[in-house]
Amino acid sequence: MKNKLNFLILFFISANALAAGSGGITDLIAPAVNFAIFFTILFLALKNKLVDHFNNLSTEVKSMMESAEAKNKDAEARLKASEQKVKNLEAEMAQIKNEYAQDFAKFEKTTKEEMETTVSRLQRDVQNKLESERNVLIEELNKELVDSVITKTKNTLATNSEAKKQATQKLIAEIR
Repeated sequence: MKNKLNFLILFFISANALAAGSGGITDLIAPAVNFAIFFTILFLALKNKLVDHFNNLSTEVKSMMESAEAKNKDAEARLKASEQKVKNLEAEMAQIKNEYAQDFAKFEKTTKEEMETTVSRLQRDVQNKLESERNVLIEELNKELVDSVITKTKNTLATNSEAKKQATQKLIAEIR
């Protein structure tokens, strides 16, 4: 056990001596080899995952670039269309004004024709109504006149026997 104790004491003393930093470049060889071994193991273990990760990133970047390119083309097309509309704005406004003037003229003409048709129809209706009322009034006057003549004739015949005799003779003469 004494040997073991001596070994431990020697180990701690040498560890303290190494920690004091009195070594040279040869002291870095062991850590460099350890790092190289660790990095190689780590690289081999993660190589496929890293390759897949970078491939996925490149695919995503490629799709984003294609999408951005398509959006850029669409935006350029819309920009050109907008610029064309702005350039043609005066022509479009003139065309709209022209169409409006044509529509207004057509509306005015149609309205005028409809009004003339309505006025002529109303005049015709008024003439027909006046004619109808005139005929009704003439019929009523004729009826009243006939009734008046009949009433006066009856009165005359009832009061004047001579007129009664003459009327009877005329009727008999007309019947024969």
